[in-house]
Amino acid sequence: MENLINRTITESENKSLIQIPNDKEILMALNSIPSLKASGPNGIPSLFHKHNGETVKPLLLSPIKSFFISGHILREWNNTFICLIPKRQGASTVKDFTPISLCNACYKGRSQWRHQGNPDKQGGPQISHLMFAYDLLILSKATKANIRNVKSILDKFCSWSGQEVNCSKSGIFFSKNTSADTKRNAKAVLGMRKLKEDAQYLGNPMFIKKKRNDSLQFLIDKIKGKLTSWKAKAISWAGRATLINSVINNTPTYSMSLFRLPKSTLSSNYKVTRRFWWGTTKEEGSYYAPKNWDSICQPRLKGGLGFRRAKDSNEAMLSETTWALTKTNNSLADRDIKAKYGNFLNSVNRSSPSPIWKGLQWCEDIIQSNVIPDNSVKDIINFVACPPHTLIDNSLDKTNFSLYAAVTFYQLWNSRNDVLHASKPGDLHQTIKRIKYSYLKHMRRSQSDRILEGSPSALPLQLDPSQEPTGLDWSVINTYASWTNSSSCLSGILQYSCSPPTLSWFKISHEDNSLQAEAHATLLTVTIAAERGLTKIWLRCDALLLVDGILHPRTSPWEIRSLVSYIISILIAFRIGFVLGSQGRITPSLMTWASSAKSQILIRFVSSRDIRTFETMLSLPFFNL
Repeated sequence: MENLINRTITESENKSLIQIPNDKEILMALNSIPSLKASGPNGIPSLFHKHNGETVKPLLLSPIKSFFISGHILREWNNTFICLIPKRQGASTVKDFTPISLCNACYKGRSQWRHQGNPDKQGGPQISHLMFAYDLLILSKATKANIRNVKSILDKFCSWSGQEVNCSKSGIFFSKNTSADTKRNAKAVLGMRKLKEDAQYLGNPMFIKKKRNDSLQFLIDKIKGKLTSWKAKAISWAGRATLINSVINNTPTYSMSLFRLPKSTLSSNYKVTRRFWWGTTKEEGSYYAPKNWDSICQPRLKGGLGFRRAKDSNEAMLSETTWALTKTNNSLADRDIKAKYGNFLNSVNRSSPSPIWKGLQWCEDIIQSNVIPDNSVKDIINFVACPPHTLIDNSLDKTNFSLYAAVTFYQLWNSRNDVLHASKPGDLHQTIKRIKYSYLKHMRRSQSDRILEGSPSALPLQLDPSQEPTGLDWSVINTYASWTNSSSCLSGILQYSCSPPTLSWFKISHEDNSLQAEAHATLLTVTIAAERGLTKIWLRCDALLLVDGILHPRTSPWEIRSLVSYIISILIAFRIGFVLGSQGRITPSLMTWASSAKSQILIRFVSSRDIRTFETMLSLPFFNL
């Protein structure tokens, strides 16, 4: 036992520690005390000694130096206050309280200098308080020899440190297969009692019964104990909401981070919280609740009050603990758990796992379904482009998975840039909508590409601005699109060769840019031509990018590639020619009305007279479409 602790303090360090402090060191220690702290029974804080240092300096320096010379503390230093803090409800004896002794200035000055240690290391981090151990847990096999060794070690520690084990606050717990004779011998030798089944440590039960709701019933009792001192009807709605969020919801927080609360405990928590919110004092029976509780437990942005459901909080806190175990950690608890159950994501099924491990396994699906490889960018790209075979087996599903992942990353990056650089508020629901819309658009485009690749009957298209159709079976179609602020008007005019216009139309739509509007206008045009049974059409269009994309679909812009595929799939049945420039535009009055319209609508005009009639209707004050 004499060689149990190695010598770590050298002879020179020992001399510097036991030397008597000088006046400068004592005054530096006193000045480090906060000005309003360490007030004695006379109510004078350390601020008084700082401002009147020259007057009271002899009264301060003399007793402190006397302590380091003689090793005895003056009797007057014990004149202080003692605050008793109850450790449990119904505290009646001294052992039920934690005594906190308040210090006076002289005592604090002496302790401050002792804490600073070697004067050559002043200003460094004060880490001595981290070495204080108020609790000690010893695990040992229940044999008589081990019990005597534990008793001997504790006695030796007390004789060395000058401290004493408080047996009234200590206890012993045994495993189920420990004999009654061994239990009696251990309690007699150590002088400690056996811990009760409902014993708690740091606010959590040390032993969990088979019926977990019995072991965790203290949470509901604690909440009810706080509610009994509040009169719900005398508290405003805002006050009740504050108490629910800050007190009731936070009471079981520590237990939620370790255990999965049973359904009966969660149900009791809901019941107590609801009755307090609606102002009823009855524990049983019906009461008036004008609004559903689930609608109240919603974020404020969605019309709720921000109350957290106990089940959701339990799941979130356990998931945080579970996620910490999945990371590389060299702590004692991490090594102990992994030695018994293995790696969390590849854990070994045990016949009788601990209640804490059961709660962690409850969150296993959440962790595995939301885990993202925390590796380099290259690894993430490989994960998207080449997903694991356990995740995707079919080649088509693999393509869809990679497409959806790429679209998701792209939209998330755009949303991040909007929030970070454009100072736009983040909207998760709009981001999800954009992801779905973009994914479906790319899916339709890829399906159209596969259709075109298997269609050998596709005719080559021609672009000849100098040639105009001469035959009577040719039809000329002018197409045009106007786009402003995501609102577009798609228009077109049909006429036969050497004949006046026979059909006009326009459609209100909503597109992302002008090129998409031109593509939708052309798609509408060829669709109407197909409905009328036309076989030879000459299409006039002033969008060069669109025309070039139709003639060379593989190099068309990606935002209109799916529309180009649809247009080409319809034009396969036509003999078609293109000419740049459009002569068939909707009149300004119709364009103004179209830009203000919010819904999608298609209107066709058989003649110019129909257009003039519609313009007259728009000018009437009561007309509102």
